[in-house]
Amino acid sequence: MDRRAMASFGKRASAVVLAGSLLTPVAGAGGGEDRSAVRVYWRNGDRIQRAAVDGSRVEDVVTGLPAHRCEAAGCGLAVDSAGGKLYWTGSDRGAGGAIRRANLDGSGIEDLVTTAADGWRGLLHAGDLVLDVGRRQMYWVDWGHGEVRRAGLDGSGMETVVPNADWIAPVRGDGLALDAAGGRLYYLTRGGLRRARLDGSRVEDLSESFPSGRPRDVAAGRLYLTYSGLRGGRAGVRRADLDGSRVEDLVTDLRRPADLAVDLSGGKMYWTDRLTGKVQRANLDGSRVEDLVTGLRFPDAVALEWERSGRRGVSGGRRRRVAAGGRTRAYHGRMARTRWGYGRRDGPAAWAELDAAFRTCALGWEQSPIDLTGGLRADLTPVDFDYGRTRAAVENTGRTIQVNPAPGAGIALDGVRYALQQFHFHHRSEHTVDGVPLPLEMHLVHRNGRGALAVVGVLFTEGAENAALAPVWARMPPESGAPPTAPTGLDLAALLPAGRTTWRYRGSLTTPPCTEGVAWVVFAEPLTLSAAQIEAFAALYPNNRRPVQPLGERLLRRG
Repeated sequence: MDRRAMASFGKRASAVVLAGSLLTPVAGAGGGEDRSAVRVYWRNGDRIQRAAVDGSRVEDVVTGLPAHRCEAAGCGLAVDSAGGKLYWTGSDRGAGGAIRRANLDGSGIEDLVTTAADGWRGLLHAGDLVLDVGRRQMYWVDWGHGEVRRAGLDGSGMETVVPNADWIAPVRGDGLALDAAGGRLYYLTRGGLRRARLDGSRVEDLSESFPSGRPRDVAAGRLYLTYSGLRGGRAGVRRADLDGSRVEDLVTDLRRPADLAVDLSGGKMYWTDRLTGKVQRANLDGSRVEDLVTGLRFPDAVALEWERSGRRGVSGGRRRRVAAGGRTRAYHGRMARTRWGYGRRDGPAAWAELDAAFRTCALGWEQSPIDLTGGLRADLTPVDFDYGRTRAAVENTGRTIQVNPAPGAGIALDGVRYALQQFHFHHRSEHTVDGVPLPLEMHLVHRNGRGALAVVGVLFTEGAENAALAPVWARMPPESGAPPTAPTGLDLAALLPAGRTTWRYRGSLTTPPCTEGVAWVVFAEPLTLSAAQIEAFAALYPNNRRPVQPLGERLLRRG
């Protein structure tokens, strides 16, 4: 189906889920790519309810809510699993409505934003709601004002992000999705789907590429759409790539599907159907449709709660990161006491069997490295490098040569500051370009204040000697286990290519425990190393690279 056909089939779409984002250092509104859902929440008329993901153990969480506003205009619902909080919008606190939150069991209800917050400029019918827990922000549609707004998770600092947005989502106030990694908001207007940066700039009209619909979530590079026809026409769920290609009918013959949430790890999608009064789910390919909860009054918004322990985590919240015990060594597997390496018995194919903590290496959905082929052309926010001269020690870890710089350097990625922890090398390159490895790859590992990781990759080809790395090469310890060398002067800025085109995707550490949720930035332009420099490293580590992993449903962007 071409883009024009795709734009025509969703004239009366009810909800869109943009499943999947790459480079989400801290997850946004949806997601759960490497975690399984444990409970589903939904708005049902005058109450918020929840159940286990199989539909059992249905219980009321919050009761006594006015039902008419959701029936007429839609309400928002979001779960911060890590923070243990439930957020919702509605007319609970007067005609203009409110944004409120409570503990996941419904206790401790708080007013965050109300009509009285700023008089006329306060809420005027808040609709859909998404959380960006990493940046401590929430975004919502105020369809009364025709705007997209945001505030802190505590309701402070309310501001307009997209003003007078063609009277967003007329009649109904839902239709908002957050791509926290890409720094983009997706929202619905009378003219179709729009996209803007998180500050409201660079608004793009996507109506020619995507069907009219209601954006809901960002997860793994696919767009999920629930659509409803006029006067009882066809309704169901469709899926497409983010460029408008590969449109698939997943579920058909529904009545009036509303909100939709995707559990990629569990392989399920969940939705509410207003006319049948059901919460339903199906496999991600649309097979095995199940009624989870029936007999509801008017089910509307839906949200998922994620596991909060082990490898899996949070809807719209923090991901479990590699423990930060020590400033540098933890990130290259030193935190793991289990011996691993790159040989036949302890190499990448065996990592998952060496220690239960390494199982993500085999079972993860978003593993690195990958083959850097093509990539969706995108207008990416430039990475701001705060690199300069520093002093750094060099050590042989037994698995690579690692450089530990003094504190101070870092990057700003999508508005989040990450501090440089260390950088190290792999021979040959772990990422391949069009299926071909390069002689060497450098990984600059960064961590933000919440423990999220961002890794910048620089590829090297054979050519002129690299003067910036000469001090490192001159101090490479020939044996592992020796103390790091005395600090030497180093120009970090000289380690980066002049061109700023990068590939970006969401991935993992390339060494055990293969922790996922890592924001990857790989420069498209390689630097050079002399043949002698390449041979000197290869003499120490002839093969310390992990093979490429499947990209799967993730989106690779280039820009």
